[in-house]
Amino acid sequence: MPAPEHRARVASRSTSAVAVLAAALVPKCPLCVVAMLTALGLSSAWATFLGGVARPFVFALAGMAIALVGFFELRRFTARLRSQRSTSCCARS
Repeated sequence: MPAPEHRARVASRSTSAVAVLAAALVPKCPLCVVAMLTALGLSSAWATFLGGVARPFVFALAGMAIALVGFFELRRFTARLRSQRSTSCCARS
């Protein structure tokens, strides 16, 4: 079984890779959205419709991503505090 440090390092790298790929695939401007939908065979009318429908989902996904990052940062912070407490000179005596 791999060491916890190794698993954490692999998870960190894979999370970063997924984030980079997702950021690369997300259209950055309205014309990019239209171009992507056109490439998929959808018209600009669909782009207009999907733009209004997708906005709440985008905000929800962004909120969930922020909450998830906060959760993992809090876990990392508390683990660091626990390891500092267990390695202090006063804990051994």
